[in-house]
Amino acid sequence: MKQPGLRETKQLQAKQAIFEAAMALFAEQGFDETSVEQIATRAGVSRATYFNYFGTKTGVLRFYGERLADRLTALSAEVARGARPLERLRRFIEAWAAYASENREHARIVQLYSGREPGYLTGLTPARKVLMGLLVGLVEEGQAAGELRRDLSAVHMAIHTTSIFYNALGIHVMAGEPVAPLMESAWRIVLGGIRHGDGPAE
Repeated sequence: MKQPGLRETKQLQAKQAIFEAAMALFAEQGFDETSVEQIATRAGVSRATYFNYFGTKTGVLRFYGERLADRLTALSAEVARGARPLERLRRFIEAWAAYASENREHARIVQLYSGREPGYLTGLTPARKVLMGLLVGLVEEGQAAGELRRDLSAVHMAIHTTSIFYNALGIHVMAGEPVAPLMESAWRIVLGGIRHGDGPAE
C-alpha cells in the first residue's frame, strides 16, 4: 500500500484535529449549540480551513464514516484466511463490533446528528458501501463452500446481516447495553437466516 506523502499526512492530521474538536464540543454542549468558529478555534485551524475540509457542520460527521470504511477494509485483511468462510464472517463482524464499541461516544454522536445530512438515512454512505461489499464477498465464499444457503442472493443475505447487526450495535451505542451478549444474540439470528441446513447455531 502506498504511504501518504507529507502533504497528505498534514491534511489528515488537520482533519483529525477538527473531527476530535467537533466531537468534544458536540458532547459538551450539543450539536446545535456548537458553531464552526468554536470547532476551528479548538482545533487550532482557521474557519476557512474547516470549510475547505468539511464544507458544512454536518460534514465533519462524515469523517467518522471515512475512518470506519478504512478500518473495515483493514479488518477484512486481518481476518484469518485459513479459516472457513463462516468463521471468517463471524470474526469480521466481531471486529466491526469491537471498533464501534471502542469508539462508542463518536458513534453515538454520529447517529444522533447525521440524520440532518441529506441522504444519510436513505442512501449508501461510503462506509456502508465498503461494509456491504466486504460482506457480499464473504457470503459468496460461504455459498461456494456450501456453508451458506444458495436460494437467496449474497446481496440479500448481506443486507439481512447488516440490518440485524446495525440494530444490535445501535442498542449498545445509544443505550449502553453490553456489546458481547448483543453480538451473540445477533449472530444466532443471522445464522438462522443465512446458514445452509437446519443445524443448531454455533
